[in-house]
Amino acid sequence: MSHADSAFRERLWKALRLFDTFASGSLGRPICTYETRNTKAEKGYSSAIDMAAIIEAVLREVYGPSKVSRDFITNMTQEHRSWATRMTSGLEADGLECAEQAHGYDSAPTLASSNMKQSYYWSIMLLTRPVLLDRAATQATRGGVSDNGYRVQQGAFPPPHPDTALVYASADSAVRIVRLLETILTRDGLPKRLPFPVHSAFTAALTLGVATFADLDHVFPLRSNLEIAGQLLQRFEKHDRYYCQVVQQLQSACDEYVEQRNNRIIEKQSHLVGELFGRLQEKSPMPKQKRGNMNGGWADERVPALELQSPLASLPTICLTEDSALECDTTDVTGGFPGMSLDSFQDSASIDISIIDDSSDIGSLAFSSLSWYQ
Repeated sequence: MSHADSAFRERLWKALRLFDTFASGSLGRPICTYETRNTKAEKGYSSAIDMAAIIEAVLREVYGPSKVSRDFITNMTQEHRSWATRMTSGLEADGLECAEQAHGYDSAPTLASSNMKQSYYWSIMLLTRPVLLDRAATQATRGGVSDNGYRVQQGAFPPPHPDTALVYASADSAVRIVRLLETILTRDGLPKRLPFPVHSAFTAALTLGVATFADLDHVFPLRSNLEIAGQLLQRFEKHDRYYCQVVQQLQSACDEYVEQRNNRIIEKQSHLVGELFGRLQEKSPMPKQKRGNMNGGWADERVPALELQSPLASLPTICLTEDSALECDTTDVTGGFPGMSLDSFQDSASIDISIIDDSSDIGSLAFSSLSWYQ
């Protein structure tokens, strides 16, 4: 076989492999392709093939019938760090131009390299989604009465939770995807249909919404990035109207949740002030109506189910996996914290998240005792 034929077959295989992995993760169907080669080998290393192998492992282990072990989570974090370190050379082997490497990090990434970075963040959201959902469910069980966010605003951080690093990684990756897509989808001359960027924007928006219900909006800029994700989906509303409608309603739900949570905090603090200084007898104001006031009457706020008709038989898998208000969008996550290593956390019961700095990369965090995965 000639070199040209071999290169053509390799490019065709990469395209099929990536499409199969994307369809599996977004539609929830089993993966049809299988890679028998060592995707980590130095010779002929491909970032695309390696990332497909990482996503396949996450889909098989995290969403399979068996429980996820702590060793698997540790191995996946190591593989993500290794992939980020070798991304530039891997993209060159794939024939993808890395604009940041050629023209500096201030240049806009190409659509192809952007898709690979989205895959990296998407895999993190896939890996950490169950932990984020568990955190949001815990908050819902408590009735949202937790005042952790208030203590964070006052500078008093709550005790760290063993899975906090994974929860932060999920929200952080969603923020990074939105910022990456913001530089891509605002360009002119884009194709009318971009399935992967649209899917990335939708899954990132879902992650940001769930993170809001987990009270992470005190740590990450969730609301602003959720609005940006909705604006990006509006650009493709003609072909993906369903995604846009879901995100718009998710924004409304998040806004209402945050308002109710803040009102509970205000009421609690007002009660404490009243116990200290007393309270004047005042007439209680009428409850404020939020929306629907039309011509003096109140319209029904309920949305008919027929307005949201999914193009699929069921909803796509909600894919949850970096920039917690970070200004830098580099994917180099090799930098760790001084004196910290993954081995030192194997038997640890918790992670001290207070050491996280705004300029650090969430991918370099050392993950500790993952009690959720036991």
